[in-house]
Amino acid sequence: MIEFSVPQNAPVVAEQFQSAIIEAMSQHLLNSDLPALLRAPTGSGKTLMMGRVLEKLCQQERFLWLWFVPFVNLVQQTEEAITANCQNLKPYLMACERQYDHNNGDVLIANAQQVASKSQQRKIFNPSDEFTPAIFALIERARVNGLKIGVVIDEAHIGVSS
Repeated sequence: MIEFSVPQNAPVVAEQFQSAIIEAMSQHLLNSDLPALLRAPTGSGKTLMMGRVLEKLCQQERFLWLWFVPFVNLVQQTEEAITANCQNLKPYLMACERQYDHNNGDVLIANAQQVASKSQQRKIFNPSDEFTPAIFALIERARVNGLKIGVVIDEAHIGVSS
């Protein structure tokens, strides 16, 4: 089976302020165990900047990324932004496209409410489909294969309490 992932938008060239943020966040995350918070106005390119940060980190170390968005309509938007702007990242839908063997730069995208919902937890965490690995098995296998697990919580103030 051949997989095709075609961006729907042209790639964006980062503005100078975005490039500075990308460099600073990348260095912080490579040199610290502390998380980073990117707070910026709507339309400032947060998804672009985070995608480029993840790419830079994947050049230095091997990562599998879990990216949670607050609303279901942002899942596809995030997937398209990553496809268009981050040639070294490969987005997947966490609910239905995860695999046993992910590679460096793979990004599993999900709606945070989908993961938190009691009715959806079985589908996400322990599916009955024998071809879809449980999330804990996927993470365990990624670690055994030398991948670190990174997490992006998009718009964390909306769906994540302290």
